[in-house]
Amino acid sequence: MFDSVRELVMPVISGADARTRRLKLLRGACLVTLLAIAVQFGVGMILNFYGSPPSNTSSWLGEVETAPAMLTVHALIGLLLLVGAVLAVIQAIAVRYWPLIATAAVGFVALLGAFVAGEAFIKSGSDSESLTMALLASVALLCFIVAHTIAHTTARRTAG
Repeated sequence: MFDSVRELVMPVISGADARTRRLKLLRGACLVTLLAIAVQFGVGMILNFYGSPPSNTSSWLGEVETAPAMLTVHALIGLLLLVGAVLAVIQAIAVRYWPLIATAAVGFVALLGAFVAGEAFIKSGSDSESLTMALLASVALLCFIVAHTIAHTTARRTAG
């Protein structure tokens, strides 16, 4: 009788099961972040080729108010990306695996840098800031691909 109860209870309270669930959540956060980066990159390319940044704005709110709709969408996706990256870092910390924490943290910092470069690009229109934004987004993309892969292989190793 105790063996059957133990079989039912252990998966619920087992550390391996909790870690597997956390890794699954982290993989989901990485995947959503990857998809959002791809959408963000596409919107950014459309803006780069067909849009024009607002002129003479002094604040971020002023930029959003006077900007074309696509630029507002681009900025809002950027904010959501930062939130998603923070959630991925939190999930990586919960897993307590340093390669995942480092990869997710670098991805977050790269997205934050891309956001800052985007703000600088809106103010100056400099090609170098646009390139910096694109390169940092690419770094973030690579980081979250690596984090997703590490989480996947770690979950498979933990489960089996």
